[in-house]
Amino acid sequence: RRHRGCICRLAGRRGEPATGTDGSFSQIWKELSLNDSGQILFSAEVSGSAVRGLFRWAPAGIDRIAVQGEAVPDIGGTVDFGFRPTSVIGGLSNAGDVYLNVHLVGAANGAGESGAVLRYSKGALSTIAASGRSYPGIGTIDAIKQGPWVALDGTVTFRDRAGGIERII
Repeated sequence: RRHRGCICRLAGRRGEPATGTDGSFSQIWKELSLNDSGQILFSAEVSGSAVRGLFRWAPAGIDRIAVQGEAVPDIGGTVDFGFRPTSVIGGLSNAGDVYLNVHLVGAANGAGESGAVLRYSKGALSTIAASGRSYPGIGTIDAIKQGPWVALDGTVTFRDRAGGIERII
């Protein structure tokens, strides 16, 4: 629908079914991310089995990106968004890839409960970086502190701590 030269569309609202869950949106949080393709990334609380989740809206519909308790296949463990619902938001590239920072519970990285930056691309979650893992040229990441920040071309950065020193990666 056009209004003053702009196209207005409803992306999601409370009470509507939350795609990929057996619940509905009970709260949609104010933090959003938008790309040049018009896709909208938003976090929401979901009634039913999943407490919180991250969703991407596009004209074709809403995709579930990740929900509380979802398994992360390449590192093990499950997604935990923590206690602050506003921390659920991630970044969105122009290609539609989503990057998010989560706690991983039960991850097989020796850290027990730890942080990770994940990517959702083509319907699957994968790990970009995780606490307790070592990366060439970077070393071992002790704790992922903040981010990810995502440029529209898909470049990703985040803030971590290693050996007591804060770094931007």
